[in-house]
Amino acid sequence: MWKDFYVSKHSKNYILVLFLLLCTHFDTWSCSGCSHLIREFEKEEDVLKAFGEKKKCHTVVLTVNYGAYDYFYPISPEWTAQKDTCFVYITDAKTRGFIEKEKARLGCRNCGWDVVYEKEIPSNSDRIVRSRIPKILPHLFFPEAEYFIWVDANKHLKFSPQDIISRTMKNSTLIALPYALMKKKSIQEEFMYVKRNRMVDFQRANNLLGEYKGQGLHQLRVLHGGFRIQRNTHETQSFGCKWYTDFLKCYRDQLSLHPILSRTGLANTSAVHIIDNPFDFFKKVDHLPGAHRKAWTHPYQREPKKQPRIIRSAPKRMDVRFPGRYRHHSFIKKQKREKKLF
Repeated sequence: MWKDFYVSKHSKNYILVLFLLLCTHFDTWSCSGCSHLIREFEKEEDVLKAFGEKKKCHTVVLTVNYGAYDYFYPISPEWTAQKDTCFVYITDAKTRGFIEKEKARLGCRNCGWDVVYEKEIPSNSDRIVRSRIPKILPHLFFPEAEYFIWVDANKHLKFSPQDIISRTMKNSTLIALPYALMKKKSIQEEFMYVKRNRMVDFQRANNLLGEYKGQGLHQLRVLHGGFRIQRNTHETQSFGCKWYTDFLKCYRDQLSLHPILSRTGLANTSAVHIIDNPFDFFKKVDHLPGAHRKAWTHPYQREPKKQPRIIRSAPKRMDVRFPGRYRHHSFIKKQKREKKLF
């Protein structure tokens, strides 16, 4: 029966229209590029997902430290005393020993954090991709939370989450974040910066930059995603999925942040609040000494081949002391000056 089934051109169009209507009727973001993530999380036993199902939090503060790249710092007991507020510190099994040593040094059990140890992540490239999932898509792990505060592990908060939310989030605000902390920069200049430092795949970066140029988004100013306050709404979930889809094209999340806000229509509206002085809310700390990322650790980025050392050809002359052996002309000139030969 199915061998004789034929789908005409018009019926294909009807099926496509029906699919689009279903996507708009149900969750739009579940029909986008994040559906494969949802299927993966449903299949495998994810430690962070299991933790989010047990914890019922109104406000979630998230940070990630894979590979002992940053210091471990304590949270004020006054902040942890506030109900319905969770401080989640995500790390891998390889960093467990470092975290335990830091706890002993600080003299506290968990130092106010709910430390979540995930399975060991073998390569640095996998750590980069894995760390961006809770950063960009926190609603997958904490679906019942109302606010998310993402802060990089090298940024230590100065105020409680409630104070930060009250100072940055208004009634119509969905996302609050600052511009890039460095003196820059348009999206195109950021591309040049990461290409010079071998932080992205060249071909992928050029393809994504060409896509943004065609839409007139390459001159937008770079936004800093390392400190972000966000409501858990349908709009922010859709924004997160589109952001993660573009992140997978180049593996640099800051490049896609502002263009995706413009695509979704959230930029230059009351839904996005730009924080003028981000250092009022956190203190930036240097990374651990000796902790560094390799330049070619991103996926699909090949390790550069070592170029052979080029030695210019030079005339050879026989050394009279060792018949059959030849010396470089500079060595012979030195011997001539010392009057040891001829």
